[in-house]
Amino acid sequence: MTVLAGQKTGTFTVATVGVNAQSSTAINASLNGTSQSATLTISPAVLTSVILNPTTLVGGLSSTGTVSLSGEAGAGGETVSLTSSDPSAKVPATVAIASGQSSASFTVATSASTTQKTATITAKLGSATQSATLTIATASLQSVGLNPASVSGGLSSAGTVTLTGPAPTGGLVVKLSSSSTSASAPASATVVAGKSSAAFTVNTKAVASQTAVTIAGTLGTVTQTSPLTILPATLVSTSLNPTSVTGGSSSTGTVTLSGPAPTGGMVVKLSSGNPSATVPTSVTVGAGKSSATFTAKTASVATQTAVTITASLNGNTQSATLTVNPPSLSSLKLSPASVVGGKTSTGTVTIGSVAPNGGLVISLSSSQSVATVPGTVTIPAGKTSIAFTVKTSTVGTKTTATITATSGTTSKTAVLTLS
Repeated sequence: MTVLAGQKTGTFTVATVGVNAQSSTAINASLNGTSQSATLTISPAVLTSVILNPTTLVGGLSSTGTVSLSGEAGAGGETVSLTSSDPSAKVPATVAIASGQSSASFTVATSASTTQKTATITAKLGSATQSATLTIATASLQSVGLNPASVSGGLSSAGTVTLTGPAPTGGLVVKLSSSSTSASAPASATVVAGKSSAAFTVNTKAVASQTAVTIAGTLGTVTQTSPLTILPATLVSTSLNPTSVTGGSSSTGTVTLSGPAPTGGMVVKLSSGNPSATVPTSVTVGAGKSSATFTAKTASVATQTAVTITASLNGNTQSATLTVNPPSLSSLKLSPASVVGGKTSTGTVTIGSVAPNGGLVISLSSSQSVATVPGTVTIPAGKTSIAFTVKTSTVGTKTTATITATSGTTSKTAVLTLS
């Protein structure tokens, strides 16, 4: 080392390593042929502390312990003995501190208990002992949870009680209660031994208006609560079956709620967007039911008509579309079907349901000029058929004429033979 100019002394560091037994070594210094020496005694590291983290916990959980030396462990390391004063806290028999290290960690495993306990954890190395105190608490009620926290009356919510740690042997019984008769919970929920939570079901009743309920759980002197909102049933859909009918036929409508109707039922208002389909002014969903049916009656129409059927409840509306079709052409007949040229035949067109107000116009045509028909005929309102005359001319040879009747996209034909 160098002693600085103007100085009489200088300092230096002597680095040591861990030893297993006390030893001495001479430190020599020389300057210009003159030597001086000093003796350094190196002692083995001793146990200085045992620390627990955390120092208080719920039985069934674990704490981390740390043993520390006054210095580094020597070659081969050091083995520290461990003991616990209470069987509720278990430690390994020993913990090894590796060579060159000054500390090591270990785990204190605890068991659940019905009463609070205190355990002293003791570490020993040689003649030195160190100890730390661990407090083992009983599990308490941490929370009460509900999922979902908002339900339509008549539906249920899944509840969970959660402890701060595992339940001891025999389990723990959490008492349950509800602040309203609109929601019912079981009298208690049992958290079985070794578990930290238990499930239960909250059943609700249908309500006419939004209702706030508090579900409470109690274990010992600790009470935890969770809010539950019970909603009145809302209108979720309106449907029709069938969705397409011929005018004059009916369709069955269904209104569906999000949950059961309360005592007294729920009145759903109904309306139609077109007089071609009529519905009652309202339909009542009975108490405890979540749907009701009604009849949509239709009138005969000349052209296909889309009608919107609307249901409303407390400002919420749902709608469905009903397609009302005109009567379909069902048949065309000729009588007689064979005539001498120059004679007439009577044709009859028939539709599947009564004609609408204003009648239904049917187009007619013939494939031969020797058999003529009017361009159109009109089936009167409320009727299902009409007759027309087919006039013929004389022919030199046997001839056939196809008579066609058309309504919308539907056509019917009949063959007339002329001789």
